[in-house]
Amino acid sequence: MHFRSMAILVLTSMGLAQALPATAPANPGKAPRKATGLRPSGAVPVPISGHVGADDPVITIQGICDAPAASKTAKPRPNSTSASHKAADCKTVITRSQFERLAAALQPDMTPSFKKKLAELYPTMIIMAHTAEKRGYQSKPNFKELMEFSRIQILSTELNRAVEKDAQEVTPSDIEKYYKDNPDSFEQVTVDRIFIPKGPRKQAPNEKSSAETAEESAESGNNTMKNEADALETRAAAGEDFDKLQKEAFELAGLTPPPSSTNVKLTLKELPADERAILDMQPGEISHVFPESNGYFIYKFLSKERKPLDDKTQEDLKSKLSQQRFQQTMDQLHKSFSATLNEAYFAPEAQARPQRPMPVPRPVPQAGTGPATTSAVAVRRPALVPVTTPAAPNTEVPGSDNHNPGAPPAEPQR
Repeated sequence: MHFRSMAILVLTSMGLAQALPATAPANPGKAPRKATGLRPSGAVPVPISGHVGADDPVITIQGICDAPAASKTAKPRPNSTSASHKAADCKTVITRSQFERLAAALQPDMTPSFKKKLAELYPTMIIMAHTAEKRGYQSKPNFKELMEFSRIQILSTELNRAVEKDAQEVTPSDIEKYYKDNPDSFEQVTVDRIFIPKGPRKQAPNEKSSAETAEESAESGNNTMKNEADALETRAAAGEDFDKLQKEAFELAGLTPPPSSTNVKLTLKELPADERAILDMQPGEISHVFPESNGYFIYKFLSKERKPLDDKTQEDLKSKLSQQRFQQTMDQLHKSFSATLNEAYFAPEAQARPQRPMPVPRPVPQAGTGPATTSAVAVRRPALVPVTTPAAPNTEVPGSDNHNPGAPPAEPQR
């Protein structure tokens, strides 16, 4: 249930843009200073390598002064650097402790490879946010709506993480209790099993395949494999080796035989409902042919026992109980409210885009007159600029006229 894809990193950048606004420097000539108030706060994670200290820089952005805008009532600092210094002398420094707090806030236990991707993405976002504020984008009407959506998204993510963390608190006693209370779930059988695939019958050298005979050949192949399954059942009952019979079945179907043995252990839940009758068989007994969508199965019953509560079983149970608790909490949460959509608004016909205006027809020249000079005129709608979010600069917000014929084609997502 962990977020392990770059898509999550891009989505969480919405929260990153909200939590880390890049502001224009009040005085570009001020001496470089380390980023403080603009970075996430909290406990510093324990360093994982000794050669980079907690206060050592891990990201340096030249040309961006990470200083808050000066207040109108603020008094100038006595030791402030002269304003004659070039803006190029400014830089934003992000220390290891600051970056690790950010990474932990975005994704707990972020892997080193994802940290590297974040480090590559973060400076670009700071530079773009800095430029956007200089242009006054934070005063645009849609900015407040996007910020509110980002706030909701971040809070939702935090709740999801908290519920997931609580659900993972499964104790050994919880595992043992479930194991004792559900004995049927851990009953398993040891069997020899043959699988006869419904794959294509091996084509003879003098046969020709065509579109007209494809369906007929497939049906003939299935009948051949069913007959083979019946024959293998008889041979298995006569005591022939299951691995040998398995190999013959695959070779007849024109497939490479599997390298694994036919001997398997299966729990009740791993058996289809109509094949659970083998649980009542006697050791050495051969089952009849069980048909399935992709082939046929034949079983030789060997033994029945209870699956031991070993390390793998405990790990599987812990994961199962954790998922159950997570789902139960989420179900209870959703039961506490209800949402209703106005279908009159969200119905497909209500969302249909208006038709393009009909072109003005070209006048038909009359006899004895010159050619018409009026050409067909189509009124073009103004192009709508896609609304973007801080999370994905090229993502268009639902509702924008993405198919407007007057708008330039959107750049494909990468």
